[in-house]
Amino acid sequence: MNNQAEYEVLITCIQLAKAMGTKYLAVISNSQLVVSQVNGEYEAKEESMGKYLNLVKKLAKSFEKFSISQVPQEENLEADKLARLASAKDELIPGDVMMQHLENPSIVKPAFEMKVVEYAGSWLEPIIWYICDGEVPSDKDQARKFRIRVARYALMGDVFYRRSFTLPYFRCLIKMEAEQLMGEVHEGLCGGHHGGQTLAYELIRMGYYWPTMQNDCIEMGKKCDRSQKFANISHKQPTSLTPMRGP
Repeated sequence: MNNQAEYEVLITCIQLAKAMGTKYLAVISNSQLVVSQVNGEYEAKEESMGKYLNLVKKLAKSFEKFSISQVPQEENLEADKLARLASAKDELIPGDVMMQHLENPSIVKPAFEMKVVEYAGSWLEPIIWYICDGEVPSDKDQARKFRIRVARYALMGDVFYRRSFTLPYFRCLIKMEAEQLMGEVHEGLCGGHHGGQTLAYELIRMGYYWPTMQNDCIEMGKKCDRSQKFANISHKQPTSLTPMRGP
């Protein structure tokens, strides 16, 4: 259990550095076993230790340079103090100390990974694989742009959300969910058969998002018979008129 705890600390450290956009990471640990296994000096014989080791190696590939070294326990007093806070009472923990409670070990795949098949082929698939395995495009420029774009997305439970600067989080929808939502808002019991721009605004105000929202709403408005019948008639000429003088 102690070795598993050491690996959990290492994984949390790497994930935190990754979220901060760190390119070069040097980790210092007082666990001889963990350091030796990551550096390839020791072999991970237990199945659980092997899974932890593979996960650390996958996460380490997210950095341009990664290293881990051992430090004597007497030189790691501050880390030991933080470790002892995990078993302390809540009222004894300082307010400036961030605590994270793990419901399951990191090597246990979260439930949302089982939904990868459901999201296969959708715009959310690369984001899911990035969160699961840290997969990014092989090209460095594309990988940098991808990380910047993905940073705006968050996973809460098994639902994806998109962060906004001025509005609440938007729930991300795939194509099938988006079509059902547009149909309900546009033609449902309270549907007003609005035009495409108005429909897109209503969905944003309700807290939903997908990349092609505006174009999809415009296309739905064009295909709706009632929207075409009762829409405002445009008197604008399709082309500019050319005045002609008589003789």
